Amino acid sequence: MRNRQISVARVIGVMLVIMGHSALLKISAYGGGVDYSNLWPSKYIHVGWIYSFHMPFFVFIAGMSYGCSPFRGARGSYLWKKFKRLMIPYLFVSLFWLVPIRLLVGYYNPINFRDILVNGILLGKNSGPLWFLMMLFFLFVFLILFAIDAGRLRWWVWPLAVLLYWYSGACGTSVSWLNKFCELFVFFLLGFVFIQKNIPDYLRNLVPLQMLVAVLSFGVLWMVLLMARDHVFVLAIKRGMMAAAALSAITVLMIISEGLSRLTGVAEKTLDRLDELSLGLYLVHDPLNYLFLFMIARLGVNLTFLSLVWQEFLFVGIRLAFVLIGSLMMIYAFRSVRGCLLRLCKP
Repeated sequence: MRNRQISVARVIGVMLVIMGHSALLKISAYGGGVDYSNLWPSKYIHVGWIYSFHMPFFVFIAGMSYGCSPFRGARGSYLWKKFKRLMIPYLFVSLFWLVPIRLLVGYYNPINFRDILVNGILLGKNSGPLWFLMMLFFLFVFLILFAIDAGRLRWWVWPLAVLLYWYSGACGTSVSWLNKFCELFVFFLLGFVFIQKNIPDYLRNLVPLQMLVAVLSFGVLWMVLLMARDHVFVLAIKRGMMAAAALSAITVLMIISEGLSRLTGVAEKTLDRLDELSLGLYLVHDPLNYLFLFMIARLGVNLTFLSLVWQEFLFVGIRLAFVLIGSLMMIYAFRSVRGCLLRLCKP
């Protein structure tokens, strides 16, 4: 059965990711990067606050989705379905969309195709936001092969998840998706418990005033924790504060998701449509950011006049619209090509 709260939460999560990426001017990782910070002095738009919770929120939603339809049956067939759902799009989009646009804009320095393919894509050291798909696939592999016994979590899973969360902050690894697995596994488990304990049913019983009070309360808690963490130097306490801040923001977003899931009519249909397109939007949006900034730089457009708040927000809004419209065009173009190929392949 489809859970509308999860659908709406997924839409909010994707939009937050796209917004966060559409405000960055400097993008770098293993093997390269681009820096367009000289285009204009970005003084007013800072997206670090989104990065404090948007990926924990995404993984929390994945845990909720799993809780709605937990693993049953043969392990091999279940993981093969996850491979087709997550890894095939990861490889296809990486090789035929992300890498070509990065080559066009001069992202890789130096250009080493073996390094790009092996370390960047196959090992996931530099696959942009697509690392999430690889991380989620291996999370399911670990969960199904080791962490689940007769449909229940093994006793050692929670202590391990907490230890991995601390490890990701203390040491970490050079492999992005593996480091993120360590950091985010605990949020997947929390999303799973969120469904198992029927907490969405409690949220459905909240009246609008209660929802508003809860949003404001957890929102303030999130801001306080976020500001206070920079003044704490004991790693274990700091990591705990970061987790609590992320959970506060997740609580706010889940309450908002519940409120939006009550909408009907055009709003309901729009949210459903966006949910249907959410994976495609996530897959294709980021390279369009490179492309937009590359075109602005190549055209020699002088943006140093963007010195007022509204001007900067207007420009970022134009960039966001370019990314969203371009992503939708790519999704529908791919579907059209796939449809034509399927018709041609019919006997």
